[in-house]
Formats: sequence, C-alpha cells, structure tokens
Amino acid sequence: MLAQLQQTFPKLCEEIVLDALKWSEQDIEETKDILTWITENTYKNFVYFLLFFLITKHLVHIFCLIMLYIGYSTNLQQQHHLMKLLKQFDIKLEKTTISQTWKNYNQIYEDTFEKLREICATSNLNELKEYKANVNIKNELKISREMCLHILWNILKYPKHIKYRQIHKQALYNYLFQKCHTLGADFEKVLMDMENELEDLEFKKGNDENWYYQYDRIQLLHLWKCYSHWINQQIVYKTRYNIPKRVCMLWNGKWKDYESVFDYEHRTIMLFDENKLKIKSLQLGNPKRSSLEFNVSIQWYNDLSDVHNTHVKWACLILNHTWHFRTIDWSEREDLANCVSVDESKNIQIIDYVLTVELLNCYTYISNTQEFNSFHVVWKDVDKRTNKEPLNPYSITFKQGIQHVKQKLQMRQHFVLGRDELILFECEFDKCKPAISSKVNDSDILLHDIYKHLPHYPIIQVHWEIFGLFMVPYKRTICIERNILPKSNDLGIEFIPIYQKAKFNPLLYECDLHKLKMIQDEVNVKTTRNNSLQKLFHEVIGNDYKDKICKNIKKQINYNRKNPNELILNDFILTILNELKILYHDDIHKQMGYPLQLWHICAILLYCGKSCN
Repeated sequence: MLAQLQQTFPKLCEEIVLDALKWSEQDIEETKDILTWITENTYKNFVYFLLFFLITKHLVHIFCLIMLYIGYSTNLQQQHHLMKLLKQFDIKLEKTTISQTWKNYNQIYEDTFEKLREICATSNLNELKEYKANVNIKNELKISREMCLHILWNILKYPKHIKYRQIHKQALYNYLFQKCHTLGADFEKVLMDMENELEDLEFKKGNDENWYYQYDRIQLLHLWKCYSHWINQQIVYKTRYNIPKRVCMLWNGKWKDYESVFDYEHRTIMLFDENKLKIKSLQLGNPKRSSLEFNVSIQWYNDLSDVHNTHVKWACLILNHTWHFRTIDWSEREDLANCVSVDESKNIQIIDYVLTVELLNCYTYISNTQEFNSFHVVWKDVDKRTNKEPLNPYSITFKQGIQHVKQKLQMRQHFVLGRDELILFECEFDKCKPAISSKVNDSDILLHDIYKHLPHYPIIQVHWEIFGLFMVPYKRTICIERNILPKSNDLGIEFIPIYQKAKFNPLLYECDLHKLKMIQDEVNVKTTRNNSLQKLFHEVIGNDYKDKICKNIKKQINYNRKNPNELILNDFILTILNELKILYHDDIHKQMGYPLQLWHICAILLYCGKSCN
C-alpha cells in the first residue's frame, strides 16, 4: 500500500504519505485526495526552481543547484505545514478554504493558522464543514450519542441519586421511537445500538426488563472517560479551536489542576480530579436548554502576588463572580473565556427526556439554543484577535459594554508587554456588524434598544471593531544608560559598555520579512502550549552540539527525546535556572512590571552563549 502511494506521489516524502494514510484511517481513496491536495499546493514553487535550472547557462549551474536544494527543502517544509493545517482544520473547514487562505498568506504557516482560526471563531455554525457533515451522518448514531450524554450527565452531576442509575424500559422505548419517527431513523437498529451502549456504560437489564447500573458505587474513572468521549463528539468541539482540556481553579484556598469538559447542552463545566477521583460541577445558569441565559459574567485580572515564590505571573479570570481560574499564558485565558462566552448553535431542534424507573411517561421540549450565555459580542482589536464577550442586553448600556472591553484589553496589554496606560481607545462604528450610530456612545442606551429589531434577538452575536492603543506608563520606564553594570562574573555573561560598538550580528539585522516568517514557522510548528520552559530546555538538549551533555545528566533530569513534558527542571543540574530567577527579580524587571517570563530570559541567556549546566 505504501509503495503504491509512493509511486503515485514520488515528489512527496515518505513521512507525509504515512501521515496522510494514518489520518485517513487507511482509506486509500481519501489518502490519495489528501496527497493530491498537498502536491497541488506545494509543488508549484519547486517547479519554478526546476525551470530556472533548465533554462540557465552552464556557468551558473552551481548557483542553480543551490537554488534547487533550497527550493526542495522549502517544499518539504511546506508539505509538513500543510499536513499540520489539514489535521487542525479539516473537520472544521473545506480544503478549498484552507488552500486559498494558504495562498493568500504567502504559504506562511503561522499567518494561515491565525486566519483559519479566526474563520472558525466567527463563522456561523451552519456554515462550517462539521455541521454540514453531521446533518448527513446516520441519525441512528446521533440519537445514541445524545442519549448517552444525557444519562452520563445526570449520573456524574448527581452521583448519590439512585434514580439516575435506573432507566425504565418503556421510557427508553418511547424516547427512541419518537426520535426515530422524527428523524426517519431505523428504530430497531437504534434500540439495539442503545442497548449495547448501556452495557458499555455498565448498565445491566433486570428481570423486569428495566436497566440498572451494576455497582453500588459508581465507577467514576470509567464513566468520566465515556463522558469525555461523547463530549468531544459535540459539534462545538468539532468546529472550534483550542477548547481547554485542563484548567487550574482555586478551590478551598488552593490552586488545583483538573481535567475539564464543557457541556453546552446543560450549561455545565465538569472538572475531574484524577488524583482523588472526584468530579466538580460548575453550573452556569439554568441547565434547561429551553431557557435563555444572560447572567454569565467573566472578569480578568493579572496576579503577581506570588511572584517571589513561583517566579511567574498568572493570567486569571473570575467566572460568575465565584470561580477563579488562572493560566500561565494570556492566550489560554482568552481561549477559556471564549469557551464560556460561546453561543454555538441556532435553530437546532433538541428533544430531551428524563428516563428513570419512577417515570412512566416522557416529556419533551424544543430549544433553538445551545450556549452558556444567550447574547454575546464578538470584538476584534488592533491585533485582529477575536474575542467573545457575554453581556446582558437588558441591563448593560453600550457605554458599559465598551468600558468592559477596554478593561480586558488593558489587562491583556499589561500582562503581555507591561503596557496599560491608555493612549487611544475607540469603537469604529461603521465597521461594526450590524453598523451602529456613533451617537450611542454619548447616551446611556441599553444594548437591548440597539439590537432588539434584529431577527432571532436576543439569541444573537454582534460584532464590534475596537481600536485601542496602550503604552508603558512613565513610572515603569527606565533610563537605558546604566553607570553601574553587573560584573561579568556574576552571571557569566559578557556585558558590552554603551560606548563600545557591538559586533555586527546578521541575525539581529535581518530585513527579509518573508524569511523571518519562515523561521518563525519552523519554531512555532514544533512547540505546543504550556510548559514553555520545559520545551525550551528539551529543544536545547535535543540539539546538543557534539553531545556535550552526557547521558548520565540526561538520565537524572529524565530526558525523553519524544516527550518534553517528562523533563525535570532540576536547578542543581541545570544551574542556569538559578540565574533566571536572579534576573527575573532584578530591580529593573520589577519596575517594568515583570513583562518577561522565565523562558524569555532563558532564551536571551542562551543566545548570549550561556551554558545550561
């Protein structure tokens, strides 16, 4: 199979062919479609190099060979980038959208990724590929999935309630029959599939033909895995990017890490403590999907209170004035906030039932929403990053909404660059969707009065274009002339006096923007989020020149070439860690508001030639 594909696509490297084969689950025709798509979108540039080689004269053949090699290397890099984009967005967007965006952004992975992510975040759910696909999937599977989610949610949220561990035969029969009748599904097949699913959930049919959970104490780990599996099949998870799988939340005065899932049908965030095998349920409003919800509240703040002990600053948010979360990266905070703000579907019919032994009849309700907050604003700033803001249109004015956005943007700028002094902040009214009059900013008009005429109001999202500029306040600026420099021996770094001309470094004077973006692609495509310091050291050790870091040291810090998360940051071995902390708490860095994280400082030291150990 592999040999046949390599013969058909000789210009693609073996790794790409294997990756495509794995992604398509060994489906030959789908694999061919993927490889054809990659060839069409990467090979053209290499053809240009080849033509250039053929038409030039003999005297410049050496130069042409060099150009061919560069073109071939670039082409291989682009193959990997396209394959990565395909795996990230294939179930969300059409291939034509991915390839066209790839061309529009000059085949730069990072720029293409950000644009595709924006398309996913702002598109109507009905327009996205996964939603269209789900309309046509077998209705039998859809019915079973919804039923399993409903059963699992009740058991996990109310683990001590016996009634949710019992399912009445007739209630189940009535539910499945009505759903199959509504969707035109095969009732006999659905009934058989559902019974198999119940057995997987460790239910057992009793002598009375009703279903009972087998254990007196629920098998939490197994049920959580089942629940997570079905949660990940929600359309929201298939169409949106960067939904957090783990969160860090304050509980009883202590910060704890949890596995997390977002149940949009029940307006619930479920958190799982794998160490204590306990589940926490955060209810964000009325779990009944037929009701509207306008009281989801999200506040941001930056936490430097423990910076002396942890050597890190935290990007935090408060959910519904109650639950505190923190992330080490500002973009992760925004991803978490957007997941909670989200209004993911409109005009979707949902039929729900309660199935217990005590219940002899089902009840049905129909909802056209699936969200945490029913009304929210999508806003973009000068960086073109998309954010979602849950607001209550009946109690919040336009001025208050804009002020809320300004505070969040200010909080982000302070965290990222230490800039929190306002220079300019305005809403570009003519670019808003729908466009609104600039006069609303001069009055206390409610959002309700601005948008009440729109179809489907209040279950809508509106777009605001925001232009905001911030600067570092004067009190946190420093003079760049330092009369007293630290001694070189203190940190093992050579400091160059300001009156001495530094040696020319071509890396710092690179003006080719396209080339810089290609370098950025190479870096970003290899990194993932979280544990940035671990990943930096892992990269350095993995690229160890002439194997200077001995195998014994690698063993002590648990170095695994394939998994950077296993690396132990031992400051007795990786002595540079101690110096990072010294520099982190330098008076200048403190005065500037700690704009750098430890891995930023580490990268600077390594660039200056500092050794890790």
